[in-house]
Amino acid sequence: MGILRDVTSSKGIEEELRRTKEKLDATLDALPDLMFEVDRQGRIYEYRAPTTDLLYVRPEEFTGSLVDEVIPADAARVIMDAVEEASRTGRHRGGVYSLDLPSGTHWFELSIQSRGAPDRPDGRLVALVRDITERMLFEQSLEKSEERFRTVADFTYDWETWQSPDGRNIYVSPSCERITGYGSEEFVKEPGLLLRITHPDDREAVKIHVEEALNSEAALQMDFRIVDRQGEEHWIGHACQRVTGVGGKNLGRRESNRDVTGQKNAERALADSESLFRTLAEASPDAVTVTDLEGRIVFTSQRTVSLHDYDAVDDIVGRPAFELFPPEELERAAENMMRTLREGTIRNVEYKLLKKDGRFFIGEMNASLIKDSDGNPKAFLATTRDITRRKEGEVKLQQLNVELEAFAHTASHDLRGPLSSIGMAATLLRDLFDRPLTVENVADIKELMGTVERNVNRSQSLVQGLLSDAEAGRDPSQTAEIDVAGVVVSAVQDAMQPIEQAGLEVRSDPYMGHIVANHTHIYQLFSNLISNAIKYNDREDPVLNIKYLGEGPDGEKRYLVSDNGPGFAPGMKDRIFQPFVSGRAGEPGMGLSIVRKVVETYGGTIVAYNDGGACFEFSLFDYKSG
Repeated sequence: MGILRDVTSSKGIEEELRRTKEKLDATLDALPDLMFEVDRQGRIYEYRAPTTDLLYVRPEEFTGSLVDEVIPADAARVIMDAVEEASRTGRHRGGVYSLDLPSGTHWFELSIQSRGAPDRPDGRLVALVRDITERMLFEQSLEKSEERFRTVADFTYDWETWQSPDGRNIYVSPSCERITGYGSEEFVKEPGLLLRITHPDDREAVKIHVEEALNSEAALQMDFRIVDRQGEEHWIGHACQRVTGVGGKNLGRRESNRDVTGQKNAERALADSESLFRTLAEASPDAVTVTDLEGRIVFTSQRTVSLHDYDAVDDIVGRPAFELFPPEELERAAENMMRTLREGTIRNVEYKLLKKDGRFFIGEMNASLIKDSDGNPKAFLATTRDITRRKEGEVKLQQLNVELEAFAHTASHDLRGPLSSIGMAATLLRDLFDRPLTVENVADIKELMGTVERNVNRSQSLVQGLLSDAEAGRDPSQTAEIDVAGVVVSAVQDAMQPIEQAGLEVRSDPYMGHIVANHTHIYQLFSNLISNAIKYNDREDPVLNIKYLGEGPDGEKRYLVSDNGPGFAPGMKDRIFQPFVSGRAGEPGMGLSIVRKVVETYGGTIVAYNDGGACFEFSLFDYKSG
């Protein structure tokens, strides 16, 4: 007996089951994960692994064993916590544990799902274990990199910012609060906070900078002011640069902000100090010069420029200061430079100093050593005063002292003689008048009266010479443009009688230039030279030449007055212009002293020499008051 059953439907089911199993096996084979089947007590029943390299023990050791019997305690605790949760809820995700395998430490991520329908679990659970070692190593590396970044960024003294390409603040270092009073989160939350706290006077410049920075790959810098939360003003030194990633991807910009308020205040104080120094230097009547330790000029006042007759400051700055000294002063200048370096200062040192054209003047110099904040030598500062006129005044004072001594000698000796003679004559006259008036007495009286007259005239001559000498040394109160030839003609005409008596021939140039001067001074000058020639030329055919030598290089008028007489006696040339020097006649004279004083009053010089007779060569400048 046979029974036939239609199994078409079951065969279809079996076929579908086979295909499903094949698909499941293919899916499981494709998964890189380990799969285990465990019960709620943690006993391991089955496993599936693409490779045995990730198994902690061999399969025969863990199949049928409890998890905590074959897995280290820390990892077993993570697994059993996940099993307990999945038993209660049906699922667990995200448990992570590590195992020390022969290839090294590996990290695993655990996911557990209860088997069967959620409302009818069969007591078994399926656990998928994924090797996440590579990810964990990357995350650890990333964590270390972030830690290093934050160690640098969070603890930097400057206020650091990372902005996204669209201008948002991705990161702001905590230092921002120390500088601005606002915290990092406030700058991240409010992108426009920086612009809001920017000083109103600098806000427009910061706006322009922000726009430029968003579109620029270059590193940019600027300084601007902010007002912090307490209302205090700070100067910010800002620098920013584009940040790029792999392949040149624009990651935004990195900004670094530093509080440079102290630096700005120092710069302002330095600028104020520099301005004050320059103001004082330019206001000083003395020349102010600063040189480095090698003696090269780094600063000079305008007074220095004019003192040395240069055109501009740039003509002197950068040059060695020793170029302003003549050769004979270089050794002493170098010695005093080293002395200043040792002692810190020198006072009232006199030098010959050069002008641009090679002429020199007498300068009185004071020098000090400039030191930096650490007390190290940095530069030299020197002030120079032109004392040429003072030195000339000292020479004149010496001359005046000589003249004063001569005047005292004259008053005590030369005037005493005439006055003594006059006194003696007066005594004798008194005695004669007490006697009878005889013919002999009348003759004696006349003789004594003649003695009185001669000595009075002699005294008057001496007094007049003193007055003329004093007048010649005074600055003129009234000046005009003088025709020198006309003055010479007047002086010759006024002396015509003694000229004719001496038989002197006067030869004078018809044109002798013009000069701004006092008429009396020029007359005294030529009149005394003419008188000197009349008095001391004893030739049978005496000649006096008065010549105009033209203008000198500085506009001075040059003259020569000479005669054909015997000239100066030996040893007289150096004393001839001193007052009261006695000539060959033995009488003290004032004429040539007057001549010298007039020449010096008009800034000129005079020399005397013998060349076929006595020669006087001199120069005169137009008079300038002051």
